[in-house]
Amino acid sequence: AVKTLNLYYDLKFDKNLLLQIIEVRRIFEPEIAKLAAVNRTDEDLAELSDVLIEFEQCNPDNTQMEADLDNRFHLSVTKSTHNPIVQVSMEPIYSLLPRMRNYIYGNIEGEKENTLKSHKELLKAIQDGNGNQAYLITKDQLLRTQGIYENHMKPGIIS
Repeated sequence: AVKTLNLYYDLKFDKNLLLQIIEVRRIFEPEIAKLAAVNRTDEDLAELSDVLIEFEQCNPDNTQMEADLDNRFHLSVTKSTHNPIVQVSMEPIYSLLPRMRNYIYGNIEGEKENTLKSHKELLKAIQDGNGNQAYLITKDQLLRTQGIYENHMKPGIIS
């Protein structure tokens, strides 16, 4: 099922798909973050923390690695829910994140710092078991992401 969805997304990769993916993320991810805050284990926290350390230390010129690490962080949050249906449902969407980040906002000044700050805040909320805070942080970040995509679509790259 995941491979089929990945193929579908690859074939339909355009501006409309990007905005639809963000819409789906806005519907699901705040609840996923909330569930992760309730169900996470110490191992999950260690994994999330390790990914953030790698992301922080990543060479800013290596936007592909940054995008991959951002993707790993989101997958790790999803894994922290300990709900396999959530994981399987979101994996194809998250597989697009590196490509989306590279196309649209990988080179926007200060974006790495903003993403890192938001992810650290989310990790803190998850560590604290504060599902409501995790929900709000995720909701705010996705609204910001949507704004970036709407304002910075590169003409000619994505129709």
